[in-house]
Amino acid sequence: MVFHSRRFRSRPQGPRLSNVCSVGNNCRGVSRRDSRRYLSNCTAADNHDPARFDGEPLRPYNVGPDALLLNFKSIRLGFVPDAERKSLAVYAEPAPAQLDIVNLVKLTDAACGNAWYEGIRMDLAHAGAGARLVLTGSYPAACGEKSRHVAVLDHPQFIAGVFRQLWGELGGTFSGNLREGATPAAARLLARSESPALAEV
Repeated sequence: MVFHSRRFRSRPQGPRLSNVCSVGNNCRGVSRRDSRRYLSNCTAADNHDPARFDGEPLRPYNVGPDALLLNFKSIRLGFVPDAERKSLAVYAEPAPAQLDIVNLVKLTDAACGNAWYEGIRMDLAHAGAGARLVLTGSYPAACGEKSRHVAVLDHPQFIAGVFRQLWGELGGTFSGNLREGATPAAARLLARSESPALAEV
């Protein structure tokens, strides 16, 4: 997906986005956002089951197709043990605002194996426009710093969250939110992009 900034104002705290258009592969039209909301018309198939392949619905390789697919919705969870404090810090990269991570993992003195992540349980619950990921279980301090990629947000949530995070890091403000809807009949196609065939990748 490509974001085109059509107009913005400079303010002491950074630029304020006032009008954005997005164009994604196979989108039927152009999505527009004013100062109140971002309108998206690129949705995935409703019948995709991410757990069907191997029972791992949170793994990025099980993410279904979508016209606004970005980085396979992948969020990198970093696990950083602190042996002195007997605690484990968990961070997310990227860190969408609508993802709430609750870290209840206990640090242990067990040996670190190849399947260290099997000791951590991830329970995901969606609530409105956001999601809560609760981490429980244990993590061996001997593992040091590790990471695990997961896909916990749906496509619109991930796109909106990453865009809001990156825009904020650039010093901008974003006063609206995402709303899905049908492309207006009078919408004008600004650009088209087709993915190369698998044999060409």
